[in-house]
Amino acid sequence: MKSDIELTKKSQVKAKGLHIVTVCDMKSPRAQRLEKLLEEIRIRRDFLIKTGKATENNLRELWMSYHFYLEQLHKRFKTQQFAIENITCTVGRSVLAQRLSGTTTYTGIVNYGALGSSATAPAVGNTQLGTEVYRKALSSGTYSSNIAYLENFYTSTETSGTYEEFGFFIDGTGAANSGQIFNRFTQTVVKSATESLNVQSQVTINDA
Repeated sequence: MKSDIELTKKSQVKAKGLHIVTVCDMKSPRAQRLEKLLEEIRIRRDFLIKTGKATENNLRELWMSYHFYLEQLHKRFKTQQFAIENITCTVGRSVLAQRLSGTTTYTGIVNYGALGSSATAPAVGNTQLGTEVYRKALSSGTYSSNIAYLENFYTSTETSGTYEEFGFFIDGTGAANSGQIFNRFTQTVVKSATESLNVQSQVTINDA
C-alpha cells in the first residue's frame, strides 16, 4: 500500500500566467477621454485601498468599469496586441506560502507593475526586473474562482520607449525594484508618446 506521503505528491499547486499587452493610438479626442476615465478609476481604487475602505464588492465594480472603458478603447484604437505566457518567481511564490502558513511579513497583495528594458529570458530565481525603467501602482484587479486578473494602464504621456520586460510586484512602493516580484515576462513593445499601453496578467492557480 502506498504511503500518505506518496499519495500527496499527486496534487501539486501551480500558478500559471498569461499576459495580454495592448498598445492603442491616443491621438483622437475620444481615445483621450477614455484614457482619462481609466486613470480616474485607478486613482479611485488607490484611494480606497490606502484609506482602508476597499471591499471585495467595490473593487470588483471598479474592475468592471475599467474593462467597460478599456474594451471601447481597444475596439476602436488598438494598434498592437501580444499574448505571452510567463513564469511566477520563487520570491513571489514564497510570499503566498508564508501567508498560508500564518507568517504575515508581506500582505500577499500585488500593488505595482513595472516596465523594463532587459530582454534577458525570465527565470524563476528573478528577484527584480533586469533593468527597470518605469513603475506604476496597479490600475485594476479582481479574481474569478481561482484566477486573478491584474492590470496596469500606462497613459500616452507618462512614459514612452522600447520595453522588453514586464513584471508585477507584491508590497511594492514607487521606488524602482521595491517589493517582492511575483511574475516576469519578456516581449518587445514599442510605445510612443501618443500611444497608451495596457498590461494584463491572468494568473491561474491550479493543480500542476
